Amino acid sequence: MDERDIEPDLKDLANKYVAYIFLTQASANNDDEELLDLLTPEIKERVTKAAYFKALLNCLFFKNNFSLKLLDEVSKYMASQIFTPQEFIFKQGKISHNEEAIYFIERGDVKISSKNYEFN
Repeated sequence: MDERDIEPDLKDLANKYVAYIFLTQASANNDDEELLDLLTPEIKERVTKAAYFKALLNCLFFKNNFSLKLLDEVSKYMASQIFTPQEFIFKQGKISHNEEAIYFIERGDVKISSKNYEFN
């Protein structure tokens, strides 16, 4: 990244992210990811969509308030995202990169805080 004249803060963030991904993948069971990578793009998309649909059904809020048809449609637009420890998903008062996002925490912990409150 030195050759590309990347800002030091951004370079540091990228390096921390790569190190975190390496450590989590080394310690996690990646058999599912490796198997998904062997599938054709169409089958991989269908399997991934089915997993997202199941995640929605496992959330009582979605299961009890929305039709299966709507949840199936929503699952088409879901995507996985990895955040490193201490990384902000979004900050109060700031517009996030995706204002219409809902986050499901698959693994790890999240700290939610505002100017007046803090939740763990």
